[in-house]
Amino acid sequence: MQQLHISLSPEYWRIIQEKIDSGYYANATEVIRDALRRMHENEQDQRLSRLRVELALGLEQAEQGKLVDLNLDEIEEEALAELKTGNLSVKDSATY
Repeated sequence: MQQLHISLSPEYWRIIQEKIDSGYYANATEVIRDALRRMHENEQDQRLSRLRVELALGLEQAEQGKLVDLNLDEIEEEALAELKTGNLSVKDSATY
């Protein structure tokens, strides 16, 4: 297991100590691991929410007959073109 040494403000250290004092965590490592896990889960939840919004929009457009006839190769080409022009970031494309 790798180790990481970090500097924390007194405020963050106080928060960590409160969590340990509550008895829910045994030490600072557990607090930080849980915080990182929750941050990761939150990011995943946000990505899933954005995907659901995009899916709902796509379904609504399909019901209205607003369809585009593309195959997978064309979709990939379009996405790559958007990446090259800067209209789409790799982070955005990895979200979906």
